[in-house]
Amino acid sequence: MTTIGFIGSGKIGGTLARLAVDAGHDVVLSNSRGPESLRDLAAQLGPRARAATVDEAAQAGDIVVVTIPLKAFPEVPAEPLHGKIVIDTTNYNPDRDGRFAGIEDGTTTAGDLLQEHLPESYVVKAFNNIFFKHLATLGRPSGAPDRSALPIAGNDPAGKATVTALLDTLGYDTHDAGPLPESRRFAPGTPAHHAYLNPAGMFTAPGRPAPAPVLAALLAAAPAPHDDHAAHAAHAAHDGHAAHDGPAVYGATDEERRLVETLYRAVGGEPDLLDDVLAPGWEDIPSAPGQRPGPEGLKPIIEQFHTSFADGKVVLHDIIGSSGRVAVRAELTGIHRGEFLGVPATGRPSSITIHEFHQINHGRIVRTWHLEDLHGWLQQAKN
Repeated sequence: MTTIGFIGSGKIGGTLARLAVDAGHDVVLSNSRGPESLRDLAAQLGPRARAATVDEAAQAGDIVVVTIPLKAFPEVPAEPLHGKIVIDTTNYNPDRDGRFAGIEDGTTTAGDLLQEHLPESYVVKAFNNIFFKHLATLGRPSGAPDRSALPIAGNDPAGKATVTALLDTLGYDTHDAGPLPESRRFAPGTPAHHAYLNPAGMFTAPGRPAPAPVLAALLAAAPAPHDDHAAHAAHAAHDGHAAHDGPAVYGATDEERRLVETLYRAVGGEPDLLDDVLAPGWEDIPSAPGQRPGPEGLKPIIEQFHTSFADGKVVLHDIIGSSGRVAVRAELTGIHRGEFLGVPATGRPSSITIHEFHQINHGRIVRTWHLEDLHGWLQQAKN
């Protein structure tokens, strides 16, 4: 088995260490406060775990996990990590880390910064898009139908292969997003960053499995740096679709595009259109409490949305199709005029970012998986 060193042993680090020990790996824990602060955690993890200094953990690990605030990356020791695979779990948080202009303008990523700091190491981005409690519970045996996939990114194929093998022992499949710059596709603010959140409860609810096809669609839905309408139009034309004043379309057939655009017209205030695009037994995952299957089950939810939001509509940004599956990135917008999620009317314009994935069969949508950024909306309502 592998010895895994940890530089940083907080919530993600501690959770990963527990998974690693349970899988038969040895772990060496460290943090900025010194080994004494980790004695209790090491004791809880058992004989396969020990506490050490940062340099000792870096030296001991066959693989080393860096799981610290991004602003502290210059403190990671380079020499003991020479030639080693380094898993980077960091996320950019400007309120905590200060401003990094390169990240904000899309010219670099958190993983690229660590790789530049560790030029003789092989940095692989992983574990930065999953809540620690969900990481602890979503692992499944190989081949399980509800096994989740985690995205990784890195510049070294051998390093990514090693991390893929490690993730398999922890209960997860892997989706290779590409070189380190592609880690932007699962950075904060992207659809894939919330891949395992259940919108019914967000961080308070159990994690929701995201098998590889679902994760791949979320990653594909991430907007490119400096994304603008002209770039979308060019991409759409390249894919064989004429540029138009509407969503960018990638890979979806004209029929798939028509189905989803009609669906969102229905949500925007024409609910009778649902009968034209949804199969009679259409499944909505997750469904609302008491929601019936099929078009009739969605109509009361649409009515409730328009009760809570005046001038409610759906703005489509991207439609991405592949083999009978269509991913959509969109926004629900309107004036908050009625209670929603327990929040009284504010009278202010509101928007809810949505990411949905539709399965199409015989010209009808038969199943939809959806994720709404309700946490983001609550922040809007409070401000």
